[in-house]
Amino acid sequence: MYKWLNILKIASFTILILGLIKPSLVIWGEQKQRTKVLQFYGLAFLFIIAISGILAQEATVGNMVLKARHDVKESNYKRAVSYYEQVLEKWSNNKEYQFNKKEINQEYINAKRNYVDALILNAEVAIKNSNLEKATKLLNEAKKYDKDNSKIKRFESQLNGSMNRN
Repeated sequence: MYKWLNILKIASFTILILGLIKPSLVIWGEQKQRTKVLQFYGLAFLFIIAISGILAQEATVGNMVLKARHDVKESNYKRAVSYYEQVLEKWSNNKEYQFNKKEINQEYINAKRNYVDALILNAEVAIKNSNLEKATKLLNEAKKYDKDNSKIKRFESQLNGSMNRN
């Protein structure tokens, strides 16, 4: 997302260094002095660094929450859970955000629950198709997110019953 900003940082730094070595390469006009290069390109470089720092700070929490919410709407629960985990990990109680931590925590729990439900549903389909290996893999993935879920325990006993029949 911020590739263009990184490209600008590299370009302005390169031009600054080239201008300090040989000012005539980067300044056109009558006064080709190193101080002019430093004033113009140095300030531009500092401005770009400041902007990228501000944008990067906002991106860490705000954009990840928006991405997670979008993924929940798109039923991509695995990625949404990942974003919510990153948000909660990077959350700072010293900063003010446009949403509260309790709300984000609840969204995270709901996304995890939906992801586990989707995994169990896929595992049930795998059992019906006699693909016990895939069902076991999906069950283990679901256990990573919610070990105490009654649906997981019920499905695990169903899977064990299917394995004992074969």
